[in-house]
Amino acid sequence: MVYFEKTDNENAKKALKEAKIIGGECKSPEVLNALCEEFYNKCYLCEQKNPTSIHVEHFEAHNAKNNPKFYYSWKNLFWSCGHCNQAKDNIPILNCTNKKHDVSNWIKYKIDDSEKVILESVYEGTSEKYKKFINNTIKLLLKIYNGVGYKEGTYLGPIESENLRKKLIEEVDNFKTCLKKYEECLAEEKPQILKKIKRHLSKQSAFTAFKRWIILDNEYLKKEFEKYFD
Repeated sequence: MVYFEKTDNENAKKALKEAKIIGGECKSPEVLNALCEEFYNKCYLCEQKNPTSIHVEHFEAHNAKNNPKFYYSWKNLFWSCGHCNQAKDNIPILNCTNKKHDVSNWIKYKIDDSEKVILESVYEGTSEKYKKFINNTIKLLLKIYNGVGYKEGTYLGPIESENLRKKLIEEVDNFKTCLKKYEECLAEEKPQILKKIKRHLSKQSAFTAFKRWIILDNEYLKKEFEKYFD
């Protein structure tokens, strides 16, 4: 997960207000276009880019009839892939649009030798509330990436997780290749390769948190490339 800035998009808020009056859905073109833009067409949970199955997720639990405040709230709408939306339970997790929740730095992301995702809390604060949010987020993300924690008899979720990991590993391998080329190339070739590395480290890229932790976990790489985190 990485931080996404949620703006006060007036067109989206107006469309939601109109939908609330008639009891309609919160999936108008104005809302969808705004969400796609603000989340860079990435699932806010798994960070898959350009997902083929898209859900408008209500971050806080909602009910259009009994709790319209959350259902039609622009701040409560997130861009999610179908896999993550189905995996998410109604438990409190870190909010990637809340600057107080340092989603990129409180959880360490890595892939082990067996090609499974490993997540670790590196939060150094004392807030029990944040510790709970972090632990819940890790539990959810392990379910999303590794397919663990599904109810017995659930088969599609773990298969989707395996497919997602293949995309993740391919993207991370491409990033590692760029880093290696940067170290081995001639001086005149470095600017062009650096452009690719910057794109990989941008929050607009796929699986940014994993790439950034490759940088943060190595003192040399951290000194060289952390300044390009946006």
